[in-house]
Amino acid sequence: MIHKEILLAHLLLSTTCYCQNSEFIGPQSNAVANASVTYNDIFSIFNNPGALGYLENESVSVGYYNRFELADLSTAFVAVNKRIKSGFAAIGISRFGDELFNHTKIIAGYGNTLGIAAIGGSIIYHQINIEGFGSKSLISFDLGGVARLTPEIRIGASIKNVSQAEISKISGERYPTQLITGISYLPTHSLILSLQVNKNMFDPLQVKTGLEYQLKALHLRAGFNSSPSWFSFGCGFHHKKLKFDYALQNHPLLGRSHSIALTYDYKQ
Repeated sequence: MIHKEILLAHLLLSTTCYCQNSEFIGPQSNAVANASVTYNDIFSIFNNPGALGYLENESVSVGYYNRFELADLSTAFVAVNKRIKSGFAAIGISRFGDELFNHTKIIAGYGNTLGIAAIGGSIIYHQINIEGFGSKSLISFDLGGVARLTPEIRIGASIKNVSQAEISKISGERYPTQLITGISYLPTHSLILSLQVNKNMFDPLQVKTGLEYQLKALHLRAGFNSSPSWFSFGCGFHHKKLKFDYALQNHPLLGRSHSIALTYDYKQ
């Protein structure tokens, strides 16, 4: 039993680090190589709960992320948010994997503005299953914030798993903690240029850059990720209360990944 629990912990670490922990959710983020820690949108509940404080609309969204065009490495997700006094509360649910290995997250978070900044946090319930090795449940916490230093410059930061949730008491293995910080520059209302740095305990430092250009209802996006190097592209069509977004990420060795989402702003 002891050996089985230790092996389960190692399997959880390797699979979550490779497939889950380093990626943001949502095609808006995926299209700019996930250089989106300063973004405030429906998927901030997954990516940076501090950005929830800057939301403007109450929304619901559903989406799907097909990693490397393999159904077994896909993630389905849904998110909804609601204004509460001066801030926003949100709930998100995602499920990665297949019957052999799957990882479900249920997230609740809140963000509010404080002067020139928005800060927030979230609590995440994880349910991880590996066929033949059992399952594991754990709870983690994320913290984050975004500051609008000027109308053109925004900085953001997020700490994922700030609580260092424990996977195995026997081996002492912990769910990965990740530090993320970034800056965005908006030279015009139609253009966003982003630079972001990600670091966790297992992977080398990742530098991400992104670009988004808005042409009326059409949003065009592109990005680049270092270590490993890959490019991303995407677009979005936003019309009144309805938004459709798509992203394509191209890894030179592992192939293409696709992300789509449909969002409805039920209260503006």
